[in-house]
Amino acid sequence: MIKEVVVILLNMPLKIFQSPFVYWRQLSEDDHKRIKSKMMKDINLLDEVKQDKDDGLHNATTNYVTKYNKNELVSEDYIKTIVKDTVTELIQRINGSKNLLYTIDYVDHAVLNAWYTKYEKGGNFDWHDHYSVPYIINDHVYHSSFSLIYILNDESDKNVTIFGTNQTVCSPPFQNSSGILLDTGDFDDIKEGTVIIFPSNLSHKVLQSINSNRIVVSYNIYSRY
Repeated sequence: MIKEVVVILLNMPLKIFQSPFVYWRQLSEDDHKRIKSKMMKDINLLDEVKQDKDDGLHNATTNYVTKYNKNELVSEDYIKTIVKDTVTELIQRINGSKNLLYTIDYVDHAVLNAWYTKYEKGGNFDWHDHYSVPYIINDHVYHSSFSLIYILNDESDKNVTIFGTNQTVCSPPFQNSSGILLDTGDFDDIKEGTVIIFPSNLSHKVLQSINSNRIVVSYNIYSRY
């Protein structure tokens, strides 16, 4: 499912300028079960190596580092099933839309950061984004493009991630409104096993976790155009 920040329902020709978006898909039950079984073990190994607390992260642990980090979370199986399939599906949806004034044309993508975040009950994360400076890979420039969140383990009935933008829009009753929020908890199909992808510069935060041991795995994607 794709959720655009601005949704207009009019019975007339419509073209939409490039804008922030949030897109999500659910892994198949078999894929999620297989990946979860292995990834939980990988995270336990990473736990033993490093436990860190990033700025704005409360009552939670992560193995996030700002520089390029290659670890067990970037195995070929994980990247194919979680990242590549999601990016492909997203771009097909965007490029296949007749209402958008833009397409996403790229040469290839690279995953340069992968990390887990484990939340205890009440754990949360303040507003932040994942945008980064470009990387040079094999003499080519790769730009920070997408970020991705995979909900690996969550027993809650409601997801707790909120996305926001400061973009000014015209909202009913036809008055200017600065800022839009998208609460993923409003969508029943965003749950354990869901992959969420969004522009890397889109701000988001995590509300207090309802249950303990909520684990998400995140990826930063860089693109060559």
